Amino acid sequence: AHKNSKEDFKDIECFAQDLACMAQKAIEFGINKLEFYATNLDFFQTPDELAHCLRSIAAVKDKYQVEIKLRALACVNSFLDAVKALPDLDELLKGAGFWCVGFGVDGPNKEIWKLLQKGQNKEGDIPLALAKTAEMGLTAEVLMIMGDRNYDLRLLIKTIHVCYGYVIDYDHTVIRLHVSKVLCGSKEWFDPIYTDKLIAKPTLFDQLDVLALASKATHPDTKQRRQVNLAYLAIMIPLRIVKRCVSSTILPQGERGVRGNIAKLLNPFMPYDR
Repeated sequence: AHKNSKEDFKDIECFAQDLACMAQKAIEFGINKLEFYATNLDFFQTPDELAHCLRSIAAVKDKYQVEIKLRALACVNSFLDAVKALPDLDELLKGAGFWCVGFGVDGPNKEIWKLLQKGQNKEGDIPLALAKTAEMGLTAEVLMIMGDRNYDLRLLIKTIHVCYGYVIDYDHTVIRLHVSKVLCGSKEWFDPIYTDKLIAKPTLFDQLDVLALASKATHPDTKQRRQVNLAYLAIMIPLRIVKRCVSSTILPQGERGVRGNIAKLLNPFMPYDR
């Protein structure tokens, strides 16, 4: 998605009619709950338009007596701005069945955010947003894409520390964890250290899945690759056991030999990332 692009909303009447049609069909099929994942990459960035949409959802929900559950992604700063702009935001969200927001934290501190060009993130804003979502009765997902080639052991340890800090300090918070990969079209994508290997062996494209562990194709430095995987598993496994991490993992697939065959055999049984 292009940064700094204005959101283009569907006509509100058309939106309401489409949702009403879905609610009617749900009743016909004996379905009493509809669940949605909003398409916005930053759900709260246009508060006034959002308020109209939330009121429309609430109206359909009340009219047809169908339960609606809605979740979305958001930038921390946009959420805090919307809280200030809409005094009744809490009621609007509850009325529309909004229950979960995923905040794009994607790093342990401003050092990483600067490298990722995520200048909108401020360390002090994250606890404010988590405290506010707790007050609203929402589930907060901390989205953490970690472990790109800028991460050394110090930053990986810091990532472990902040992830555990979020779930310990905020009971309503869960971690949604992924291993950073160089994705098609990004600036790093044109580095031959990645693309030459992938083009020569297209089956390695499977390893670009952000749920996959770091591999030789995605993290060429052996020491860093092992450190990234250890940090990722040190966060994911314990927190998943206690139901505070919603992510799973898959093994790097596409290589020949024993490892590749094991990955191909086990990956279909791994839980889906919701």
